[in-house]
Amino acid sequence: MRKYKTRLIILFVLGLLICSFISLFRNQKQYLIIAAGKPNGDSFIFAKKLEHVVNNSNSNIELSVLKRTDGTQENLELLKKGRVQLAMAQADIPAPSEAQLVSLLFPDMYQLIVKKDSGIDSILDLKGKRVVLPPSGGGQIQSFDFLMEHYGLLNRKLIKYYVESDFKYSTNKYKFYSVESSNPDKAFCAGQADVVFHVRRAGNYSIRNEIFKNKHCNAKLIPIEQAKAMKIEHPDLDEAIIPKGAYQGNPPIPDKDLPTISVNRLFLAHKSVDKEVIHKITKILYEHRQELVYGCKDDNIFDETENLTCEHKENQIPAAALIRKPDNLSGAGGTGRPIHPGAKAYYQKEDPTWFERYSGVMEVLVAIAFPFVSWLALLFRENAAKKNKADDYILEVTALMDAEESIKAATSSIAAYKSNQIDVLEELRFNIINKTAKILLCTQKAQNARNKGKISRESLKSFRKTLQITVGVIEQIPESEKIFNAIVQKARKNMEKEHNKRLRNQLLSLIIIWDQSLGISETLNIKIPYISQIQNQMEKSLNNILDRAKGKTQQRLKNLEPSELLKLESKNIRQDLEAIFKRSVNALVEERISQDSFQSFRVVWQIAVGEVTQDE
Repeated sequence: MRKYKTRLIILFVLGLLICSFISLFRNQKQYLIIAAGKPNGDSFIFAKKLEHVVNNSNSNIELSVLKRTDGTQENLELLKKGRVQLAMAQADIPAPSEAQLVSLLFPDMYQLIVKKDSGIDSILDLKGKRVVLPPSGGGQIQSFDFLMEHYGLLNRKLIKYYVESDFKYSTNKYKFYSVESSNPDKAFCAGQADVVFHVRRAGNYSIRNEIFKNKHCNAKLIPIEQAKAMKIEHPDLDEAIIPKGAYQGNPPIPDKDLPTISVNRLFLAHKSVDKEVIHKITKILYEHRQELVYGCKDDNIFDETENLTCEHKENQIPAAALIRKPDNLSGAGGTGRPIHPGAKAYYQKEDPTWFERYSGVMEVLVAIAFPFVSWLALLFRENAAKKNKADDYILEVTALMDAEESIKAATSSIAAYKSNQIDVLEELRFNIINKTAKILLCTQKAQNARNKGKISRESLKSFRKTLQITVGVIEQIPESEKIFNAIVQKARKNMEKEHNKRLRNQLLSLIIIWDQSLGISETLNIKIPYISQIQNQMEKSLNNILDRAKGKTQQRLKNLEPSELLKLESKNIRQDLEAIFKRSVNALVEERISQDSFQSFRVVWQIAVGEVTQDE
């Protein structure tokens, strides 16, 4: 028997060492480089914000943005050669086979800006006019070529010649000017050309500041029509409108809604980048969207030479609020580019299971301890399903239902004390303690979940308010402190039960079983931690949450009769139920919960509303 124990111990320790080594290897920093364009462009500013958020997310990923590229064409070339792992690009520019889609970022608009006195009111008026374009490393020049060819102003045979030759030349229809300074806006305002072309978001700060706020430019926008026709050849293009006043409100620039063409800006990754790394980046992209839109908190994420700070309005990218997943997750996602497996896993809400993540290690361990590996694989597969987002709303409603029951019992207790009906107090006290303990525990879980970014601030406020309403009524009971102590003890016991249940689904339970049957801890002198060691910490945390809820409504409720108290708080609960329903509808509209999940929530909500209505 001792020989068997020794072998089992050796196998177990060896397995732990292998797992520790693999875990250490997988937790090493992953370094990725993003090609995003010019420092004053939306893509570059967005990439710098993403760099800041990812590098401060404890994800073991470190991003860095290239100081400068000429735009989409160069970004894609760098991605193809493997010099960068991530890139921003226009959707209408062909991408290499190495590029895979992570996300749709925001729509850019084709924008033709002309001198007011140039006599140009439509695209056909460009004949014989001087057009200033950026260097050929960007994607805008190809977009312009396609636009001109569609209107018959450019022969496709000349396009390749222009892209490969960086000097000015003319056709019999109009003139092109390449700008070595890479600043077509300044060249345009300086009078070197009559037209400047951009593919940028409507309201772009650089265009606004360089052109429309510069009186010397004397500029206006002209419409770009026939988007549907151009979409036949380029499915990535869509009809769009540059709204009246996009660049200035008074007088409005433009002075009316202008038709144009939009094209999505894409976030791409090299196909060789690890699936789990892209999964983490995609998750951060969507869960930190507000930071990406408005700024970077108190830190300066830009170099001093770039003369940019977080507080500048120019560093806000409102269009980042439009970040969205591909329309179709199968095939190429509707963009002509395959979706990276890591991004697809996030969109399908299928986080990789423990078994999938460590499948290579498991193959090694199977040869060492096949029965135990099989048991672990089955265990983790059974617990791999993700919690539905609608569950948060259901828990909020359930907490309010518990609050309703607790308040009923509390107001009945107050009435019983006044009428000296001592015989009913014990049962009422039991109901108060059980229901309020559940609410207290839910609030504790919500606080932990909020700290990890798993629930919204509104959900946490809902749990806190529900607890506060319940506590406010309990405080009117003569023996309230005794009841509060019992509530904390009951919540702690409930938490211990849940903790023990989780332990049965973890590796620690296997160690405990082995220890009981084989005496491993005695042989190796190992002390196995137990739940009692954190009981004091649990109780302290629960007491803190309860203390924060006390005393906030006591004065307001002090002189109310039990019936009035019940009616008032039932009304508050009804209002809270309505507020939760509105938030759930918004979540459904924003596709953060499914239709089926919403219907499940609605059933619970209707039950709760029905009960409150009957009580009223």
